[in-house]
Amino acid sequence: MRHVRDVLVTAAILTVLGVGAGFAWSAVAPPTRYVAGLEGPRLADPNTQTLIAADGLFAVITGGAGLVCGIIAFAFARRPAVLFGLALGGIGASLIAVRVGRTAGTTVVRAAAAEGFQEGSRLDVTAQGVMLAWPLLAVAAFGLLEAVAAYLGSEYRRAQRYRLADLSDPAVAPGPRGLSRRGRRAAGRRGGRHARTRGRGGAPPDPPRDGPPPAHRRAGPGG
Repeated sequence: MRHVRDVLVTAAILTVLGVGAGFAWSAVAPPTRYVAGLEGPRLADPNTQTLIAADGLFAVITGGAGLVCGIIAFAFARRPAVLFGLALGGIGASLIAVRVGRTAGTTVVRAAAAEGFQEGSRLDVTAQGVMLAWPLLAVAAFGLLEAVAAYLGSEYRRAQRYRLADLSDPAVAPGPRGLSRRGRRAAGRRGGRHARTRGRGGAPPDPPRDGPPPAHRRAGPGG
């Protein structure tokens, strides 16, 4: 039940944020002028670039909102269900932003009413792929931060194992990212010294064996 609540709460918050993103998009994106006549609506300027600009600004606004939502969600609610809420809420937020921006950025001005022509401006998304910027970047930001945190956590645990294994040698004491370069060199030198000491007879002698002493020690002075 808690997972369902996390998904619904996250999706609801992002959907509400879509209203603000829609108004922001309508405020900065240039509307496209159309002329509607007997043959239907057509562009007032066939060479206009406002359609591309509107799509690009929508992707920037919603993508930035997705990044911020992913970072905030990771900082305050690191739970797997939140990830699904980001995806679902990002889609809903994009749909709300398009509807709000389309309503706020579309105007119609009647001109030459006797001939039935209408001229106006309209704000809309023509490249439907930009509507995925919000959910994709929100999920990507959350997942990337989670992966980095998991990697750093595993490195820290590995460093703790090294620290417990050798607390007597400060040169080999690991830091938060594992053994330092100086520590690895010191550990290698210490292992080499131990090997050379064993090769020179520095190892402790074998324990005494039971039984009679060797023959050369049993022989008397005149032997």
